[in-house]
Amino acid sequence: MDANILEGFIKEEDFAKANGLTRRSVARYREQGLPWMRWGREIWIDVEGGRQWLKARVQRAGFDPDKLKPLGFQRVLRRAEAPDGPPK
Repeated sequence: MDANILEGFIKEEDFAKANGLTRRSVARYREQGLPWMRWGREIWIDVEGGRQWLKARVQRAGFDPDKLKPLGFQRVLRRAEAPDGPPK
């Protein structure tokens, strides 16, 4: 039985070093929702929760889903559904 209750967590200062961040930046990310907990006098970051939090924040430059025009996909689908099939 593994009794390490902190498995999957890393100290804030180690998390900052490992990711090229300052402790101040990590503190700011905690305010923005980075998962963490206080254990004793230390702040611990949930590594897997941090990965999920970061993935949820990924953005695409210039991508606005409200302005998405699916016309290109419709042309490709029409070609694939044509009687002779897609062009070879």
